Amino acid sequence: PAWYLGRFPSNNIIIASHSTPLAEKWSVRVRNTVASPEHQAVFEGSKPDSTAASRWTTTAGGELLAAGVGTGILGFRADVACLDDVVSGWEEAQSDTQLRKIHNWFNTDLKSRLKPNAKIIQVCQRMSANDLAGYMIHRHRENPTRRLKVIKLKMVAEDGDLLGRAPGERLWPEWFSQEMIEDLKQDDFIWRTMYQQEP
Repeated sequence: PAWYLGRFPSNNIIIASHSTPLAEKWSVRVRNTVASPEHQAVFEGSKPDSTAASRWTTTAGGELLAAGVGTGILGFRADVACLDDVVSGWEEAQSDTQLRKIHNWFNTDLKSRLKPNAKIIQVCQRMSANDLAGYMIHRHRENPTRRLKVIKLKMVAEDGDLLGRAPGERLWPEWFSQEMIEDLKQDDFIWRTMYQQEP
């Protein structure tokens, strides 16, 4: 979002997460990055004009709105929607009722707020075949009217790894030891779904 507002300072962004506090956390980080001297040295001409966390504007007229899934976003139109971890956890991801609520929010509230040619970026850890990422992939297969690109960063690299890692190399070895990986592999369903991104 900070790069995008640097390039297009008069455009609007929605940042959405499973809760408003998480979305606001990312909003504050974006706002502080856009206000930084380093950002201003690369992208001249626009700064945040407030210190708000949930909704702020740039001096060039762009806006950023941070919201939790299910909260009101009507009255705001966006050029980009950044969705970060819209499913709150494993229990919610295993509930068809909860996933339907997220799908409905996506189809009604979020998509109705997008401008023509708007982009949607979703970042998530996969938690079920029908989480929002799976839902979007499935709908695209049924009706490929828009371009969809899926990038999977697997915990343990396999052939053709996007990051150029050798097969077997761990993602974030400073956070996940080999012992932790072996422990995570004890439940194959959870391992394949959450860590190899193949629900």
